[in-house]
Formats: sequence, structure tokens, C-alpha cells
Amino acid sequence: MLRKELDEGEAEAIALAVVNNADLLLLDERIGRKMASRLGIQFIGVLGIIIHAKQNGHFDKVKPLLDELILKAGFWMTPSLYNYVLTKAGEEDSLNKN
Repeated sequence: MLRKELDEGEAEAIALAVVNNADLLLLDERIGRKMASRLGIQFIGVLGIIIHAKQNGHFDKVKPLLDELILKAGFWMTPSLYNYVLTKAGEEDSLNKN
């Protein structure tokens, strides 16, 4: 059922989360998140992990990490999501400064 709607990696990740009764699943793709929600699986994305890590003192700035994700890893996000992450991380002073 999952492979009809999702790519193989997302389908397998969700299936494993169900089978293993996982507490949390790492998912970034919108369609995978929708499926996880329908199945009652809690999830977090890479950006959520970055915000959480900053809030817990694992690093000082999120902006350099976001920029590296975009430039080096090809991670795509809208400008509004980029700004939202900076705001959630308490880096409003970095908004629109590149």
C-alpha cells in the first residue's frame, strides 16, 4: 500500500516505524509526512532537528547550517521556511542577511 503513494525509501521508513512502534520518524518529504500523519506516526524533519539542537545548546548559529544544506547538499526550502527556521531558532537578526 505504501509503495503506491511513496518512493521506496519513505515507504520502508514508515513501514519500519509501524512494525517497530517507533516514537519518532525522520521525514522531510511532504507526501511522506501526510502518510505518517494518517497512520498516527510522529515525525520530525532535518530542520526540526536543527532547531531542537540549537535550543539545547549543541551549536550557536543555525544560519550557517541552513546555508550549507542549501549550497552543498542541495536541500530545498522556500524563503519563508528559511526565515521561519531562523525565527524559531532565535536568529531574527539574521533574517535577509546573506
